[in-house]
Formats: sequence, C-alpha cells, structure tokens
Amino acid sequence: MKLFIQLFLAITLIFGLSNCNSTKPEVYQFQKETPFNIKKATYQEWVAGVRGGGSGITITLFMDDFDASKIKIDSIYFRNYKASLLKRGEDYIANIKTKVNVHEDIIIHKNPEKEYGNMAPVMNKKNSFDLSNEEAVICFKENNRHKYFKIKLTKAPVILYQ
Repeated sequence: MKLFIQLFLAITLIFGLSNCNSTKPEVYQFQKETPFNIKKATYQEWVAGVRGGGSGITITLFMDDFDASKIKIDSIYFRNYKASLLKRGEDYIANIKTKVNVHEDIIIHKNPEKEYGNMAPVMNKKNSFDLSNEEAVICFKENNRHKYFKIKLTKAPVILYQ
C-alpha cells in the first residue's frame, strides 16, 4: 500500500510538472496587403494646458475606397497600448490616454495608516507584437476572421493646449 501511494505521488508530480511550460506565446500572421487603402496614417501627441490635465496620443487613419460592409476595422496596437478605432466620416480615429501630466492623489506619510486609500499603480501589460516606436498594428475582421496589418505611422506636431 505504501509503495502504491509513493508511485501515485511520483506519477502525479511528473505529469503536473511536465505541463508547466507547455503554453507558447501566440504568433500573429501579418497581412502583406489589406482589402482597404490607407492614404495616410498619423499619430499626434497632446498635453493638456493645465497641471494634471492629462495627455495622450491621437491616431488617425485617412482611408480611401473603403467598403465597411465587408470589413470591420476594430482596434490598433501602438506603443504597448490598445485602442478602439472609431469611424469619423471616411477616416478612423483612436484616442490613447497616457500617464504624462496626470495628477495622482498619493499620500506619503511616515505613518502607514495615513496612506490608506492609495491605489496601486496600473501597469500596462506588454502586447504580443514586437514594434518600433512609430509602428502600429491594425486589427480588422474579414469573413469573421481576425487579421493583423503592421503599418508605420507619421508623427504630426505635438499639440500643447493652453
């Protein structure tokens, strides 16, 4: 009986540990061409004119000859951020809020009880794409299948609201 228990534990341990590293990162296949034409793709950083007013990045895709009945443009990945793409006329726009110029109410005190209520920082998880600082990935749906297209964005001048 003792041998049976030891054998059972050994087999359980072997099978349990053999599956620890079996998950592989997802590999995305980028499309060489898209079924839509992008005339121009830009990103523009902005900063609010008041302290703590926030900051962000606006991404604009200027489209040409786009048939929205066959394709649904969903989202964009840029600098470890993911944002929804919203249709504005013929074009698509994504707005990303960044952490620059954000007022955070953090209490720092020698008595830890006075710090009660401070929120833990929110960390952006790294997305699955290996992109340079000016590259983005557009996620779209065609025939109910997600497809990905890598694009280089052009930087527009920074907007400083005052």
